[in-house]
Order: sequence, then C-alpha cells, then structure tokens
Amino acid sequence: MKRIGLLLAFVCFTILAGCDDTMRYAGESKHWKGTLMIIQSEDSERREGYILYKGKDRGSIKHVQWRVTDGIWESNGNMPLDNGRINLSSFCSGCATYDREEPFTVTVEWNGKKETFQMKLKRKE
Repeated sequence: MKRIGLLLAFVCFTILAGCDDTMRYAGESKHWKGTLMIIQSEDSERREGYILYKGKDRGSIKHVQWRVTDGIWESNGNMPLDNGRINLSSFCSGCATYDREEPFTVTVEWNGKKETFQMKLKRKE
C-alpha cells in the first residue's frame, strides 16, 4: 500500500513539475533577428531570449541601442554589442503573468542605422 502511495505521489509531482506554460516568439529584419521565450509557472514568469546581428561585420558595431515592447511590457538598453548578440532576460515572482498573443516590436539602432521588426508568437505550449 505504501508503494502505491509513493508511486502516486511521484506521478503527481512529475505532472505538476511539467505544468509550466511556454510561449515562443521570433522574428527578423534585414540585419537583425530575435527570439523570446516566456516560461510561466503558477506564480512566476521568466523571459529569456536574444537579438542577434546577422551581418559579418560585427566588429564595426560599437554600441547598440535597443528596445523590445508589446505596448505594456518593455525592455531596453544601450550597450556594447557582445559578439553580435544582445541577451534578453527577466524574472518575476508573484507577478501578473503574460497572457497575450500580441507581437513584440523590436527596435535596434547602431552606427547611425535603425531597424524595426516584430517577434510574433510561433508556438504556445
């Protein structure tokens, strides 16, 4: 009887541990591409992604000003480019989780140039 209880507890834990919801957004422009994953559990949310320069002249880019927004949430920065990549990362606990399927607008400015593109929902699990 104890084995059945332990087995049931293990199965329930495994099912609950896998209850995170994940949304994957992606998009690109002529010189940039980006991906954003939103991973949600019951009371927290983690966002991980990147904006990547697609050109081969990465060394010529010294500073990049960037912005990612959906009209409500926003992340931005002004920094040196790290090997052609801008990493996106945020975490909140006890916060309201994202429940929209709206695209994210990405704006990147570098070397006197500016491009904007959208990262659209590709997969929701």
